[in-house]
Amino acid sequence: MLNLILTEESKVYLHSLTPKQRSKMTSLLALLKEQGHMLGMPHCKILKGVKLRELRTIYGNQYLRLFFFLIGHNAYMLNGFTKDTDDTPSEVINKAIELKECINKGVR
Repeated sequence: MLNLILTEESKVYLHSLTPKQRSKMTSLLALLKEQGHMLGMPHCKILKGVKLRELRTIYGNQYLRLFFFLIGHNAYMLNGFTKDTDDTPSEVINKAIELKECINKGVR
């Protein structure tokens, strides 16, 4: 079982969701906590080249995403975003990478 550690950015994202979206994402977080690194598609995708993972769900026509990474039994939830296309803005990934680096350096 994983420990979920939420950054301020991930908390802000989760609070920005509608109650139904938040409920769906909360269920997915519980699944991640239970299944850990074994959680795969369609709920979790490994982003190659940046060593990040993306927690994924769909609500209506919107794609809800929350970036995270694993260290041991800890899942560090970084930042999230909602999209309605297949494209992921590079600035969102770059922010996740920046947050990960801060955590790895012990800044957060």
